[in-house]
Amino acid sequence: ILFAGLASAQGESYKRFVSFEWEEIEGAKTYDVELTPQVKENETAQPSVYKVSGTQWEGPLRPGTYVMRLRARDYRGVPGDWSNPSEVSVQLEP
Repeated sequence: ILFAGLASAQGESYKRFVSFEWEEIEGAKTYDVELTPQVKENETAQPSVYKVSGTQWEGPLRPGTYVMRLRARDYRGVPGDWSNPSEVSVQLEP
């Protein structure tokens, strides 16, 4: 997984524009990208799932640590298994 970032401020809520890219999976027509913010031990966070047709996802995220998983879907829309979770750190612009 590759990571690139550009900064953008939207109102009072700072978000950083990020891009994830991965190798194509044979037979995949679309992909699901799941991003879950890591929170304190007694808190819960809902994952956000994005459906993309290529091997790249781009979007704004608040600075913090996220857990990302990826899965492919075939031409029928049937999902494969989720990838192992990867920790992603979104930092403030230097």
